[in-house]
Amino acid sequence: VDYMGFEDALVYLSLSEGFKSGAFNSIAPDAEQAGKPINPEFATQIELGLKSQWLDDRLRVNAVLFTIDYRDLQVFQTTQDLRVVVTNAGEATSQGVELEVIARPLQGLDLSASYSYLDATYDTYINSGEDFSGNRLQRAPKNAYSLSASYALALADQGELMFRVDYVSQSKVYFGASNSELQAAKGYELINARVAFEPENGSWELALWGKNLTDEQYAVFKNDLTSLGSNTTVDILGDPRTFGLTLSWNMQ
Repeated sequence: VDYMGFEDALVYLSLSEGFKSGAFNSIAPDAEQAGKPINPEFATQIELGLKSQWLDDRLRVNAVLFTIDYRDLQVFQTTQDLRVVVTNAGEATSQGVELEVIARPLQGLDLSASYSYLDATYDTYINSGEDFSGNRLQRAPKNAYSLSASYALALADQGELMFRVDYVSQSKVYFGASNSELQAAKGYELINARVAFEPENGSWELALWGKNLTDEQYAVFKNDLTSLGSNTTVDILGDPRTFGLTLSWNMQ
């Protein structure tokens, strides 16, 4: 349902349902688990949102409140022999708010910022005798931010030089339903930058870019080794400071 009775603003309310097919674990550790089906996952989502434009469309403000109710949520779990299998949680709820602001204060200069708050927990989840009810969902940061600035500089009739800087940040996440601190990854902050040249006809682009410029060390996954008698984890780290040069060609 959309309402456009406000000047330069749209308010909407939506209800949607999602479905993920059931399956079997092809890498289950034994025949019993291989023959146990994974139930289909169902989700019901309600959104209340705002999309607005101000100051002759030089400022955009968007916001959304949402809640998602999951039934038989499909969850990745690591077995004692370190295999990753999928199980069903009983019920889970993910709810929060997302805000976005996009501004063009000067010709060629674009600024944007976003923020999201997420409260995502298992309502009921008992697996192999362990009760994970009330724990946070995996890979669900409570807070996430981003800031970006881009500027396009016209070079007479030669083309355009484009600059962009991005800042992204997220808070702590868990990689296991148990919310064990061994499988928790601290929050991180990344800074990326890019400068590119494109000729007037737009037939190609040459870009110099850098990612994770502060060389932040952060984990994108942690595997708990306590089942093997070790109070440690095997971590998969995000990319370190990286630079590159990219040439793109438009075939049209």
